[in-house]
Amino acid sequence: MDSSAHQAGQVSLQDGYDIVLTPRLRAFIGQNKLTVGIAAASFFALVYFTGSFIAELIYFNDPRHQNEALQPWMTPYYVALSYDLPRDTIKEIFEFKDGVEGSKRMSFVAERLDLSLEELTEKVRTAAQAHHGQAHD
Repeated sequence: MDSSAHQAGQVSLQDGYDIVLTPRLRAFIGQNKLTVGIAAASFFALVYFTGSFIAELIYFNDPRHQNEALQPWMTPYYVALSYDLPRDTIKEIFEFKDGVEGSKRMSFVAERLDLSLEELTEKVRTAAQAHHGQAHD
């Protein structure tokens, strides 16, 4: 890349692609660094959360991930998505007193409730049937 390209605001990338930053664009970015930075961060946050949402949507629409037997690694959030249950129902099933326990794994929840994972799975399935039965009535 020659020096005239540098002066014109042209930045060379790999494979010969060039990005042209015109003097007006450079001046705008220079005068609005905070705004441009916030816009860029917002864009990347949007991409991240949209990607997470779509991945979660695809994952939990797969029948293999619906109504799964509880595993020690699962969180209440995962169980709620797997069984399509609202937060209040999950709090009731797992007897949560506050929001702090919501990130605990099922192994900790089962131990605290003095239940096996199989018993806890049955408790969740019974509550899910009751919830979905009410939802369709």
